[in-house]
Amino acid sequence: MHRPAAEIGVGATTLYHHVRDKGGLPFLLIYEH
Repeated sequence: MHRPAAEIGVGATTLYHHVRDKGGLPFLLIYEH
């Protein structure tokens, strides 16, 4: 989670606040797009 968080300019903790694990990240991105 550290690398995706760094790429979008947020902390890993902030990212974990929105997704449970890295498996949920693609779904969140698709949903938000």
